[in-house]
Amino acid sequence: MAKNKKTKKLRFATLVLSGLMLVASSSFLLAACSKTTDDDDDTSTPTRTDTQTFANADFEYFDDNDGEYLIGSAQSWSSGTVSNDNGVSSSSSVSKSGIVDTSIDWAEFYKSYSKNVQYEDVDEEDIPEDEEYFKDIDDYYDIPGWDVVAAELEANDDELDMTEAESIEAHASELEAAAKALNPGTHWTKPETADEENGTHVLMVHNYRSNKMGTAAQYSSSSITLNAGTAAKFSVWVKTSELFYNDGTPVDGNRGAFIRVNNSVGGTVQDPLIIRNIDTSGVEENNGWVQYSFYVKASSYASTTFTVVLGLGMQTEGTSSNYYEYVQGYAFFDDLHYEVMEEKEFDKGVADEVPADQQFKLDLSFGSDREKIDAASVTENFFALDLDDLNVAGSLDVSSVKPELTTDDRGNNYLTYFGNRGQITEEEIDADLAKSGIRTSAQLRGSDYKALSEDFEKFDEIPFGGADKDILLLYSASGAPYTAALDNDGVFTVAKDEYLFISFWVKTSALDGGTGATVTLVDADTNTSIGSVDTTTLATVDLVDDEKKQNSKEFEDIFDGWQRCYFYVTNQTEDEESISFRLEFSFGVQTLSGASLSSFIPGYAAFTGFEYGTMTKEQYNLKTTGTYAVSASLTGGVVNPERSFDDTSYTDPDAIETDLADARNYRGVYGGSTYVGGQPLENADHNAINALDTAGLLNRKYAEAYNGRPWMNCILSYADALTMTEELWDELFGTDCLQPLLIANTVQQAYGFIANENGSIASSSYMAVSVRVKLSPGATANIYLIDTAEAEFGEQQYTDTIRYTSGISYRYDKRGNVVDLDPEDDAFDAEANTVLWKLDNGLWGPERGYEGDVYYANLANYEKDEDGNLIDHNDEIIYYSHDGAYYRYYDEDTDRYSVCVEDFTEAGVDLTDARLQDATDKALMQTVTNETDSVSDWIYVRFFIATGNTTKNYRFEVWSGSRDGVTTNAADSFVLFDIVDYGSLTSDTFNNLLNARLEAYAEERGDADVEALQEAYEADPASFIAGENGKSLIYYNFSLFDDAAYAPYDEDHSNLTGDPYAEYDQSSYENTVAYFSYNFETENRDYYDTFVNYGASEITVSTSATEEEEEEEEDTSTTEDDQNVWLLVSSIVLAIILILVLVLLLLRNLLANLKKRKVKAVAPTYDNKRKRYVRKLRQEESEEEKPEDDVLPTDEDEITEEDIYRVDDEPTAAEPTEGEGTDDENKND
Repeated sequence: MAKNKKTKKLRFATLVLSGLMLVASSSFLLAACSKTTDDDDDTSTPTRTDTQTFANADFEYFDDNDGEYLIGSAQSWSSGTVSNDNGVSSSSSVSKSGIVDTSIDWAEFYKSYSKNVQYEDVDEEDIPEDEEYFKDIDDYYDIPGWDVVAAELEANDDELDMTEAESIEAHASELEAAAKALNPGTHWTKPETADEENGTHVLMVHNYRSNKMGTAAQYSSSSITLNAGTAAKFSVWVKTSELFYNDGTPVDGNRGAFIRVNNSVGGTVQDPLIIRNIDTSGVEENNGWVQYSFYVKASSYASTTFTVVLGLGMQTEGTSSNYYEYVQGYAFFDDLHYEVMEEKEFDKGVADEVPADQQFKLDLSFGSDREKIDAASVTENFFALDLDDLNVAGSLDVSSVKPELTTDDRGNNYLTYFGNRGQITEEEIDADLAKSGIRTSAQLRGSDYKALSEDFEKFDEIPFGGADKDILLLYSASGAPYTAALDNDGVFTVAKDEYLFISFWVKTSALDGGTGATVTLVDADTNTSIGSVDTTTLATVDLVDDEKKQNSKEFEDIFDGWQRCYFYVTNQTEDEESISFRLEFSFGVQTLSGASLSSFIPGYAAFTGFEYGTMTKEQYNLKTTGTYAVSASLTGGVVNPERSFDDTSYTDPDAIETDLADARNYRGVYGGSTYVGGQPLENADHNAINALDTAGLLNRKYAEAYNGRPWMNCILSYADALTMTEELWDELFGTDCLQPLLIANTVQQAYGFIANENGSIASSSYMAVSVRVKLSPGATANIYLIDTAEAEFGEQQYTDTIRYTSGISYRYDKRGNVVDLDPEDDAFDAEANTVLWKLDNGLWGPERGYEGDVYYANLANYEKDEDGNLIDHNDEIIYYSHDGAYYRYYDEDTDRYSVCVEDFTEAGVDLTDARLQDATDKALMQTVTNETDSVSDWIYVRFFIATGNTTKNYRFEVWSGSRDGVTTNAADSFVLFDIVDYGSLTSDTFNNLLNARLEAYAEERGDADVEALQEAYEADPASFIAGENGKSLIYYNFSLFDDAAYAPYDEDHSNLTGDPYAEYDQSSYENTVAYFSYNFETENRDYYDTFVNYGASEITVSTSATEEEEEEEEDTSTTEDDQNVWLLVSSIVLAIILILVLVLLLLRNLLANLKKRKVKAVAPTYDNKRKRYVRKLRQEESEEEKPEDDVLPTDEDEITEEDIYRVDDEPTAAEPTEGEGTDDENKND
């Protein structure tokens, strides 16, 4: 029995452990299969998706609370009361409205109400599980037909109250019958009939008020947006039942359901179209349902949206609520069918189906009047609402348009800007212009235009196209930009307070991010553009509705990739004068300054459908502007900011109408004055700002008003004329010169204009600064970029220009040794060609491993502080000056200088071939002198600047003479400045322009190419640096060892962990153009260009070493907020299991030994091996000296230490092994 009992215990323990292990395994499995995201933990019931173009037009999408409601909430429709124009709203109906199912037995409405009453006070858990009913019918007035039955019964029995539960229950059969009778079915099928194909749900509007006066309620659809050039048609089915008003009076054509078409044009709500007083009680066809259809045409010039509102009863106009048009009863709506169409389909449909008196057009003069139509009075259930009220006066004549190369606002075209070194040749440009111009679609589908013929295949069929329509094509096979100007006399003239629109269509080729098509409206003071149109990237206008989805390709992109554009123009002048303007149609880059060669992308731009007309003020205010529709308010102003030197000052902006005007952003000052770093002038008047009366802004528009002015006489003296006219202005200055800056000298003097604000060119960026200048014979102009990096002190102003400087440079090999031959040269020998060796201390010596009292370095490029120490750009001392010598290190504690250093030139070696070039210094300024005997043409002065690791701050100045007053211009001379531009560049543009100029310079010199030019430079740098005839070239090969930032490293004198320049490789740098000034002529224009690349010498070399310091290791551990709960549970379970296993094992042994102690009568039996072990153990124990506090038991009956800790492999005496028995058993054997 003992054996069986223990076996049972073991089995029980095993069972428990197995169960725990199963739990743990399951936990791990769940942990492995689970995901860390919370999203997957949520379950959702699959729902149908409404794909109808007009959301939930069939009323088959609703929320019925997972089948618990009989009346569902209509998705994509919003319910509410009805308001009049004064904002007065109707009362709310107390009964439920929504989507109902006509295929069920409507007797269920009463039955569900009865169940709701029965279980109203019963706990949810006490309701029988098999009890099914709809929980939303919890009020008697929610039972369809209850109000009808109640009215009839109460009319015959004054004592009856159908709101009481007993009365309702007593008339259950009547209520069920009334509900069944109200089931409207659909226009397809009878009530209580399934129809999976067409659906059986309808929208029910149920109006009920206890006062029996009724009310007004409605459902509004989601908004529909119509694209310009499109229209829509929609129709909806209506059925009404049991309509009453005024305490049970039957409706008789004077009230009823309604359909309202709300619409907005240009974001402004317009008058709605309302079909009201719909009563279908006498209709038998289509199960009593009646269909109403509407055509809606979108506005062509403003955004158009509309919504459909379905309702029962209306709120009469007035400032207070009244019951006059309220209705009590039922209206049902179903199957709103929606389709979109082109304008021509709209026109045909309206002509065929809509009676003339049911066609309505947007009339902005109506104010708040509404088009309200009584349904009983119509002859046909078709209506039209045309929201396009724009009247086209005519088409524009474009036959005389002639495309040309685009000229930007700075007067540049592609050839003048890039020269013949650009990527596009004059021959290619001539070929493009030959293909550009007015064409027909047939021509564009011909063999001469194979590359784009496919784009015009459908042109004859699109709404605005046709075989006889003119198409203005700008064709660019290589990416050159072209422009065609359109100037229609009469059409492009706007009278005072007149409003004009001009529309056209544009299409482009795919441009991969190129500029595309641009159309600009240009007048005297306005450039308004529709720009950068790439029609291949635009969203197409598709006619996609529920009927056309099966064959949608036929209705996709109905305009075949064309985009309609609008200009809206108004004349806002203060006087009565008319204003004229012109249109410019362009393809490609519009601003050449700052454009890279990669910006010139091949392609085409086509324009057609040129129309114009006048607008009313109301229409103009409704217009929708955006990317492809812009407005231009012409003011007749005198300034075109893009084609002027500057605006007139705020203090006296009208001065320019009769005399020279002060500039807004520049101050006029005399040369040598304190404003430019000089001293107060003897003539006190010359110390003021804008003191010269013969200097300032003038404007072409007022040219004739300037006659008689001394400064004008100075100009006229060179024109062989007595008076100035606009024609003479154009001859002297050009038609593109509108508002220049003039400095006329009636006496010999130097005078200039300095910018009020300083400019800045960020580090590692590119910028162009340009201006054009015109001079009288013998006159000199100077243009400066003045350095403003240093702070001003008192009246002492900035005194010097930004400069390009480079120090003395040497040739190094990749190890930093100074060598006298290019290491890349095949003849280079490291031993023979090394003149100074770079040493471990970062300095140089005349031999490898040199150790001496003096070391060497390039000291020529460091600046000096006030103590004569050589410092870097951060004013840190690199070499200490002491007793006429320089030392690398200085110890303040011992006041000791160490490691003497001298310049390379003191090393006693031949540096002739090792020295690359001497120090250079170039000012960023340009001097222009007219050495002819006539007024010069415009000369374009441009600075192209690339910065290095330092920001450049500057002030722009233009001068007649020089800013220091040393150079003056003679009396009766003048200088004219125009069109200042500060434009950012890309690296591609900068490098492409530079390369183009270098190629031209190489060709001019007779060098084979730019590489040959560089070789010539390296052979004689000094001659190129000095330059001649406005040409100067500087290459620079950067070396850290020539840079003032270089601080030699010596581990014996440094707290750095290693050489900061250990990774520096001199061979990674090469000769780079750092400065290039180049004067040239192209396309009859003179250019004075200066390129400065500070990035060639102002370079930050990255370092790798850091100061020695204890680095604290950052704790990189992260705590996951979203721990896996199953993994956590499984870990805990396993830990518990392991502890239980250990406890159970200990308990097992403990219990076993206790068992042994209790069985005293049975002597233990051992095998011989065991006996020998026990004897030996006892012998050893007896020989040990036991401490007094030893607590191990010694009695035979007590538990031994061995028994506690051992796990028996053999059975104990109490449990003999198989085949063995106790002594008694053996005796019996």
